[in-house]
Amino acid sequence: MINIAKERKNADEQQVNIEAQRVKIEKEKEETLQLQQDAEAELKKAEPALLAAQQALEMLDKKYIAEIKSFTAPPPDVATVMNAVMIVFQKEATW
Repeated sequence: MINIAKERKNADEQQVNIEAQRVKIEKEKEETLQLQQDAEAELKKAEPALLAAQQALEMLDKKYIAEIKSFTAPPPDVATVMNAVMIVFQKEATW
């Protein structure tokens, strides 16, 4: 009888621990789903800009790049854009 009572007590304790873990996991699941929804919403906002940028890249011609390279001192707007491009490519912005 004593062993049964001890085993019953251990089983009850395990059940309490399991229930606490289940609640914690459920909360984490809800938080993760919310993060997923937020990320998907942000992605939907950013996708049009990405597609536009990809289309713009496809329209570039080598002669445009050669023209930019030929500048010894580019106009300020060109320099700003090229600095941004170099930052994206993680390279040093030099002429």
